[in-house]
Amino acid sequence: YMNVFRGKNIAKNTSPSNGVGGTWSEVAFTGTGTGYIGATSDMGPDPANIVITSNNGWIAWLVKDQDGDGKTWIVIAKTTSGNDDSLEGAHANCCHQVGTVADTRNTASASLVYCGDNQLAVIYADDSDGNKGYIRVGTVSDVQSSSSTLTWGTATAISTGYLHPNAVACDTANKKIMLLGRGGAASGNDTVVNSVVITVDTDNSVSVGTWVTGIQTANFNHPSMIFDTNTNRFVCAYWTDDDDYDGQLRVGSISGTTPSWGSEVEFHDDKVRHIALCYHPDIKKVMVAWSADTKRIRVKLATISDVSNTITVSANYKEIKYADGSPLSDTNLVYDTEFNTPVIGYTLSNTSMYVQAF
Repeated sequence: YMNVFRGKNIAKNTSPSNGVGGTWSEVAFTGTGTGYIGATSDMGPDPANIVITSNNGWIAWLVKDQDGDGKTWIVIAKTTSGNDDSLEGAHANCCHQVGTVADTRNTASASLVYCGDNQLAVIYADDSDGNKGYIRVGTVSDVQSSSSTLTWGTATAISTGYLHPNAVACDTANKKIMLLGRGGAASGNDTVVNSVVITVDTDNSVSVGTWVTGIQTANFNHPSMIFDTNTNRFVCAYWTDDDDYDGQLRVGSISGTTPSWGSEVEFHDDKVRHIALCYHPDIKKVMVAWSADTKRIRVKLATISDVSNTITVSANYKEIKYADGSPLSDTNLVYDTEFNTPVIGYTLSNTSMYVQAF
């Protein structure tokens, strides 16, 4: 099941607004600034819960199929105009299969990103081909509330090695996707973090740059990435398991088709889970949200340098939610351009979903 909640009905609230049972997906906005929170439940094994906005009035989710072995990725593309706009089996004409078989039941190995010009890209590990990384780009058209058309290009291999958890973002003006993740590249790089730039053409074909390997050796978990149009740089947040699961940030940039990344900057010196990022255009800062010790959701501000791949993180944080005895998870964050306020979505006690403006 799919449910959508409009931002204009939550951004006016200072207290959490309850949703339905399930887990939050990403938070997205249409071009008019109206916000949507997408939520999924009963989507099969390890639901992906990934959503993007096209800025052209439609939104898209990447989910596992509900039937069969739950290993096939499905893109759902549709318009939506109201609260609790359910998408179920009756809206099958909005569902578009990415391939015949994909991924490894590990949803962190798949990513969905908007590339501009009504194009989206799915990056995944294909377990029918040794879990190598693949990308498939499609153009969305004729989008309505109960149907859409998605014209796929050819699935293209982006690595010969096993693709593990990764994060992506796109510089839509130049149609370049930045990927940072564990594995990928050539075989033998499974235990290190690597990066590559993928250039998208308007005909849904791609060209894959040269992988930069060994960016870090520590593990790489729950990554989230955004592109900052103010500095033309990417920022990725994640946690590592070599230092008590501390939260880390890295800033990256692209020169031609070559990625480069700055050093790690710690944003939280303690256990971190479920990280989310968004850019605050009014103050020109990155907002980093995370769930801490499963009881708290906190947010910090960070400033990206416009001359180097560095970032400065605020010392103080804002605690958005405290729930003693009720686990918090699936933190997601977006800036609502219509109401000029950040909006956060999270799951409480693994069943109830909330949204909150702050």
